[in-house]
Amino acid sequence: VFINPHESNQTKAASLGFGIFMGIIPVWGFQLAIGIPLSILFRMNKALFLLAAHISVFPLTPIIWVASLATGKLVLGHKQWLVSFDHLTLSRFLQEGAAFFLGGTVLAVVAGALTYLVTYILLFFFREKGRTVRK
Repeated sequence: VFINPHESNQTKAASLGFGIFMGIIPVWGFQLAIGIPLSILFRMNKALFLLAAHISVFPLTPIIWVASLATGKLVLGHKQWLVSFDHLTLSRFLQEGAAFFLGGTVLAVVAGALTYLVTYILLFFFREKGRTVRK
């Protein structure tokens, strides 16, 4: 399934890129519920998609959260990147939440696009061309 010789480099790269995108996009609990039907609809490699979508497993989850918040604050032009829980008001909570979700979305798009690009280039240079399938 991972190594389907009839699948194009674009399909493999798109499957990994979309998986990374869905693994980072801040829709937790719905990432696979949204991503699996879309990967089927777009005729992607489902195994590669699932492998990449699991970037949001425990050891990486806190890193993704911090990177999402930092990216959002960078995009919104906030001076302070640290979150302080003293004087936490509803408006500040909404401001931090907006930075987090915007940052997560931007991070997902950039990481997915970079994954697609790097994978496509690597497959272009290192994948055997004209390989025959043995049965």
